[in-house]
Amino acid sequence: MTLLDATKPLTRRLSANRAGWASAIPLSLVVVMGALFSIHSHFLLRRDRELVVHSFEVIRAADEVLIGSLDAETGQRGFVITGNPVFLSPFAQATEAIPTALKQLMSLVGDNAQQLALIYALKEATDSKLEELNLTVATRDAQGFAAAQSLVAERQGKEAMDRIRAVTRQITQSEEQLLADRSLEVHHDEQRIILIIILTTLVSTVLRVAIAAWRQSTTRTVSEFS
Repeated sequence: MTLLDATKPLTRRLSANRAGWASAIPLSLVVVMGALFSIHSHFLLRRDRELVVHSFEVIRAADEVLIGSLDAETGQRGFVITGNPVFLSPFAQATEAIPTALKQLMSLVGDNAQQLALIYALKEATDSKLEELNLTVATRDAQGFAAAQSLVAERQGKEAMDRIRAVTRQITQSEEQLLADRSLEVHHDEQRIILIIILTTLVSTVLRVAIAAWRQSTTRTVSEFS
């Protein structure tokens, strides 16, 4: 047996090992890059979905302030007209719910100066409205219908209610625009993830086919050499 014959098995093993490493490296790189891009896209998707939920929470809290103001006004009117204390129960519930909703709004938009300015304007309007409502109720209870009616006729409460509606509308419209933008971002994130999966699958498949053909060619060459 010649030295060349003795080294042929070693040569075949070395060639096979090189072929194995050469095929594993590019395929591994494709898988790793695809995984990294996918993780990043999932992070963006989760962030944008949280922002969508955040916008819904702001809109809901703003609606609660408006609904609470309307409920309080309804209770006040019922008591002023009838003098029946039963109307004070929903009035009291509404006046307690409004500050809670305002606190939630402030905590939700604390990082948005424009929205925060609107929340302060809304708080000023609701404070004015609640002051007018409490004064009217107290006047009706102590002085009767005519005195309370004269306070209502001054239109202070109506002006405050108009401001509450206007500011609430501004807050809602601003968040609805943000909601539309954020929903579009979520859609783009989802499309990006699907595209990454498709591209990673296609590239890895092409690489597998190319590597298989290359390894077959390498094996044939080694066999011919042997």
